[in-house]
Amino acid sequence: MGLCKLQCEEVPNQTDRTSHQGVRLPGRLGQTAILAALLISFLLTSVFAHKYARFPGDLTLELHMQTFDPSFVKQAMKVVSQIGGGQVATILLLVAAILFWVKHRRKDSLLLIGAGLLSSVDRLLKILVDRPRPSPDLVSVIEINHSGSFPSGHAVFALAFFGALFYFSSIYISRPILKMLIQIGSVAIILLTGISRIYLGTHWPSDVLGGYLLGCFILAILVLLHRKVGSTTY
Repeated sequence: MGLCKLQCEEVPNQTDRTSHQGVRLPGRLGQTAILAALLISFLLTSVFAHKYARFPGDLTLELHMQTFDPSFVKQAMKVVSQIGGGQVATILLLVAAILFWVKHRRKDSLLLIGAGLLSSVDRLLKILVDRPRPSPDLVSVIEINHSGSFPSGHAVFALAFFGALFYFSSIYISRPILKMLIQIGSVAIILLTGISRIYLGTHWPSDVLGGYLLGCFILAILVLLHRKVGSTTY
Protein backbone atom coordinates (compact mmCIF):
# COMPACT_ATOMS: atom_id res chain seq x y z
CA MET A 1 0.00 0.00 0.00
CA GLY A 2 2.81 2.41 0.85
CA LEU A 3 4.54 1.77 -2.50
CA CYS A 4 1.26 2.19 -4.38
CA LYS A 5 0.57 5.47 -2.60
CA LEU A 6 4.01 6.78 -3.46
CA GLN A 7 3.62 5.85 -7.12
CA CYS A 8 0.21 7.49 -7.30
CA GLU A 9 1.57 10.68 -5.80
CA GLU A 10 4.35 10.79 -8.36
CA VAL A 11 2.07 10.53 -11.40
CA PRO A 12 1.02 14.21 -11.56
CA ASN A 13 4.62 15.41 -11.37
CA GLN A 14 5.69 12.98 -14.08
CA THR A 15 2.80 14.12 -16.27
CA ASP A 16 3.77 17.75 -15.80
CA ARG A 17 7.37 17.11 -16.75
CA THR A 18 6.26 15.23 -19.85
CA SER A 19 3.82 17.97 -20.84
CA HIS A 20 6.54 20.59 -20.64
CA GLN A 21 8.60 18.70 -23.18
CA GLY A 22 6.15 19.83 -25.86
CA VAL A 23 7.09 23.48 -25.34
CA ARG A 24 10.78 24.20 -25.68
CA LEU A 25 12.24 27.39 -24.31
CA PRO A 26 15.64 28.95 -25.05
CA GLY A 27 18.41 28.85 -22.46
CA ARG A 28 18.89 31.46 -19.76
CA LEU A 29 20.83 33.77 -22.05
CA GLY A 30 18.13 33.53 -24.70
CA GLN A 31 15.37 34.12 -22.13
CA THR A 32 17.15 37.19 -20.78
CA ALA A 33 17.68 38.51 -24.30
CA ILE A 34 13.99 38.09 -25.18
CA LEU A 35 12.81 39.84 -22.00
CA ALA A 36 15.32 42.66 -22.48
CA ALA A 37 14.34 43.12 -26.14
CA LEU A 38 10.63 43.29 -25.29
CA LEU A 39 11.17 45.69 -22.39
CA ILE A 40 13.53 47.99 -24.30
CA SER A 41 11.22 48.03 -27.33
CA PHE A 42 8.27 48.96 -25.13
CA LEU A 43 10.19 51.66 -23.27
CA LEU A 44 11.43 53.24 -26.50
CA THR A 45 7.93 53.16 -27.97
CA SER A 46 6.61 54.76 -24.76
CA VAL A 47 9.16 57.58 -24.94
CA PHE A 48 8.25 58.40 -28.53
CA ALA A 49 4.53 58.10 -27.72
CA HIS A 50 5.01 60.66 -24.95
CA LYS A 51 6.78 63.01 -27.35
CA TYR A 52 4.56 62.58 -30.41
CA ALA A 53 0.75 62.56 -30.50
CA ARG A 54 0.91 59.95 -33.24
CA PHE A 55 3.53 58.07 -35.23
CA PRO A 56 4.12 58.38 -38.99
CA GLY A 57 1.55 56.21 -40.73
CA ASP A 58 -0.88 56.10 -37.78
CA LEU A 59 -3.41 58.45 -39.33
CA THR A 60 -3.16 56.94 -42.83
CA LEU A 61 -3.62 53.38 -41.57
CA GLU A 62 -6.53 54.27 -39.30
CA LEU A 63 -8.37 56.19 -42.00
CA HIS A 64 -7.80 53.33 -44.43
CA MET A 65 -9.28 50.82 -41.98
CA GLN A 66 -12.32 53.01 -41.30
CA THR A 67 -13.22 53.28 -44.97
CA PHE A 68 -14.73 49.80 -44.64
CA ASP A 69 -17.77 50.68 -42.55
CA PRO A 70 -20.78 48.38 -43.00
CA SER A 71 -22.98 48.41 -39.88
CA PHE A 72 -22.38 44.73 -39.12
CA VAL A 73 -18.61 45.36 -39.08
CA LYS A 74 -19.00 48.15 -36.54
CA GLN A 75 -21.12 45.91 -34.34
CA ALA A 76 -18.66 43.03 -34.67
CA MET A 77 -15.75 45.31 -33.72
CA LYS A 78 -17.65 46.46 -30.62
CA VAL A 79 -18.25 42.84 -29.57
CA VAL A 80 -14.61 41.86 -30.11
CA SER A 81 -13.50 44.93 -28.18
CA GLN A 82 -15.61 43.83 -25.22
CA ILE A 83 -14.01 40.38 -25.24
CA GLY A 84 -10.52 41.88 -25.20
CA GLY A 85 -11.17 44.24 -22.30
CA GLY A 86 -13.67 45.56 -19.79
CA GLN A 87 -16.18 43.52 -17.78
CA VAL A 88 -16.38 40.66 -20.27
CA ALA A 89 -12.60 40.22 -20.17
CA THR A 90 -12.67 40.20 -16.36
CA ILE A 91 -15.35 37.52 -16.37
CA LEU A 92 -13.37 35.40 -18.84
CA LEU A 93 -10.28 35.70 -16.66
CA LEU A 94 -12.16 34.67 -13.51
CA VAL A 95 -13.87 31.75 -15.25
CA ALA A 96 -10.56 30.45 -16.61
CA ALA A 97 -8.87 30.86 -13.21
CA ILE A 98 -11.71 29.00 -11.46
CA LEU A 99 -11.57 26.16 -13.99
CA PHE A 100 -7.84 25.75 -13.40
CA TRP A 101 -8.42 25.84 -9.65
CA VAL A 102 -11.12 23.16 -9.62
CA LYS A 103 -8.92 21.02 -11.90
CA HIS A 104 -6.25 21.22 -9.20
CA ARG A 105 -4.01 23.42 -11.31
CA ARG A 106 -3.87 26.06 -8.62
CA LYS A 107 -0.45 27.45 -9.44
CA ASP A 108 -1.62 27.88 -13.01
CA SER A 109 -4.74 29.63 -11.73
CA LEU A 110 -2.70 32.05 -9.63
CA LEU A 111 -0.31 32.76 -12.50
CA LEU A 112 -3.26 33.48 -14.77
CA ILE A 113 -4.72 35.93 -12.25
CA GLY A 114 -1.26 37.46 -11.88
CA ALA A 115 -1.09 38.05 -15.62
CA GLY A 116 -4.47 39.77 -15.47
CA LEU A 117 -3.35 42.00 -12.61
CA LEU A 118 -0.10 42.90 -14.36
CA SER A 119 -2.11 43.84 -17.44
CA SER A 120 -3.84 46.58 -15.43
CA VAL A 121 -0.54 48.47 -15.22
CA ASP A 122 -1.62 50.15 -18.47
CA ARG A 123 -3.72 52.54 -16.38
CA LEU A 124 -0.64 53.95 -14.69
CA LEU A 125 1.28 54.02 -17.96
CA LYS A 126 -1.49 55.99 -19.64
CA ILE A 127 -1.03 58.69 -17.01
CA LEU A 128 2.76 58.71 -17.33
CA VAL A 129 2.85 58.77 -21.12
CA ASP A 130 -0.08 61.20 -21.30
CA ARG A 131 -0.82 60.73 -24.97
CA PRO A 132 -4.12 62.12 -26.31
CA ARG A 133 -6.68 59.86 -27.93
CA PRO A 134 -7.42 60.14 -31.65
CA SER A 135 -9.40 63.30 -32.30
CA PRO A 136 -12.86 63.31 -33.98
CA ASP A 137 -11.43 66.01 -36.24
CA LEU A 138 -9.03 63.46 -37.72
CA VAL A 139 -10.79 60.09 -37.57
CA SER A 140 -14.22 58.65 -36.87
CA VAL A 141 -14.44 58.11 -33.10
CA ILE A 142 -17.08 55.44 -32.61
CA GLU A 143 -16.23 54.70 -28.99
CA ILE A 144 -15.32 57.66 -26.77
CA ASN A 145 -12.77 57.32 -23.95
CA HIS A 146 -11.28 60.05 -21.79
CA SER A 147 -8.17 58.32 -20.44
CA GLY A 148 -4.74 58.40 -22.07
CA SER A 149 -4.21 56.62 -25.35
CA PHE A 150 -0.90 54.78 -24.88
CA PRO A 151 -0.72 51.85 -24.46
CA SER A 152 -3.92 50.08 -25.47
CA GLY A 153 -5.09 48.25 -22.35
CA HIS A 154 -7.26 45.96 -24.43
CA ALA A 155 -4.23 44.90 -26.49
CA VAL A 156 -2.18 44.31 -23.32
CA PHE A 157 -4.85 42.09 -21.76
CA ALA A 158 -5.71 40.23 -24.96
CA LEU A 159 -2.12 39.21 -25.62
CA ALA A 160 -1.33 38.35 -21.98
CA PHE A 161 -4.55 36.40 -21.29
CA PHE A 162 -5.26 34.70 -24.61
CA GLY A 163 -1.54 34.15 -25.11
CA ALA A 164 -1.57 32.32 -21.79
CA LEU A 165 -4.50 30.19 -22.95
CA PHE A 166 -2.53 29.38 -26.11
CA TYR A 167 0.44 28.32 -23.97
CA PHE A 168 -1.58 26.25 -21.51
CA SER A 169 -3.46 24.51 -24.34
CA SER A 170 -0.14 23.42 -25.86
CA ILE A 171 0.72 21.73 -22.56
CA TYR A 172 -2.50 20.25 -21.21
CA ILE A 173 -4.73 19.50 -24.20
CA SER A 174 -3.87 16.27 -25.98
CA ARG A 175 -6.65 16.27 -28.58
CA PRO A 176 -5.14 17.86 -31.72
CA ILE A 177 -8.39 19.32 -33.05
CA LEU A 178 -9.41 20.89 -29.73
CA LYS A 179 -5.89 22.24 -29.21
CA MET A 180 -5.87 23.72 -32.71
CA LEU A 181 -9.28 25.37 -32.23
CA ILE A 182 -8.24 26.98 -28.95
CA GLN A 183 -4.96 28.22 -30.37
CA ILE A 184 -6.49 29.58 -33.57
CA GLY A 185 -9.25 31.23 -31.55
CA SER A 186 -6.73 32.79 -29.16
CA VAL A 187 -4.62 34.23 -31.97
CA ALA A 188 -7.74 35.52 -33.76
CA ILE A 189 -9.00 37.32 -30.65
CA ILE A 190 -5.57 38.85 -30.00
CA LEU A 191 -5.38 40.24 -33.55
CA LEU A 192 -9.01 41.29 -33.79
CA THR A 193 -8.86 43.08 -30.44
CA GLY A 194 -6.08 45.32 -31.71
CA ILE A 195 -7.89 45.89 -35.00
CA SER A 196 -11.13 46.75 -33.19
CA ARG A 197 -9.46 49.40 -31.03
CA ILE A 198 -8.09 51.10 -34.13
CA TYR A 199 -11.32 50.72 -36.12
CA LEU A 200 -13.43 52.20 -33.29
CA GLY A 201 -11.18 55.26 -33.20
CA THR A 202 -10.15 54.76 -29.58
CA HIS A 203 -6.44 54.18 -30.29
CA TRP A 204 -3.73 54.85 -32.85
CA PRO A 205 -2.06 51.78 -34.36
CA SER A 206 1.09 52.63 -32.39
CA ASP A 207 -0.96 52.46 -29.16
CA VAL A 208 -1.92 48.91 -30.06
CA LEU A 209 1.69 48.10 -30.92
CA GLY A 210 2.74 49.30 -27.48
CA GLY A 211 0.01 47.20 -25.90
CA TYR A 212 1.18 44.12 -27.76
CA LEU A 213 4.79 44.68 -26.68
CA LEU A 214 3.79 45.03 -23.03
CA GLY A 215 1.45 42.04 -23.30
CA CYS A 216 4.28 39.95 -24.78
CA PHE A 217 6.53 40.98 -21.90
CA ILE A 218 3.91 39.96 -19.32
CA LEU A 219 3.25 36.68 -21.14
CA ALA A 220 6.98 35.89 -21.28
CA ILE A 221 7.25 36.44 -17.52
CA LEU A 222 4.25 34.19 -16.92
CA VAL A 223 5.69 31.38 -19.07
CA LEU A 224 9.10 31.57 -17.37
CA LEU A 225 7.52 31.58 -13.90
CA HIS A 226 5.35 28.65 -14.87
CA ARG A 227 8.35 26.63 -15.99
CA LYS A 228 10.31 27.59 -12.89
CA VAL A 229 7.69 26.87 -10.22
CA GLY A 230 6.26 23.93 -12.15
CA SER A 231 2.63 23.07 -12.63
CA THR A 232 2.31 20.39 -9.97
CA THR A 233 -1.10 19.92 -8.44
CA TYR A 234 -1.77 20.53 -4.76
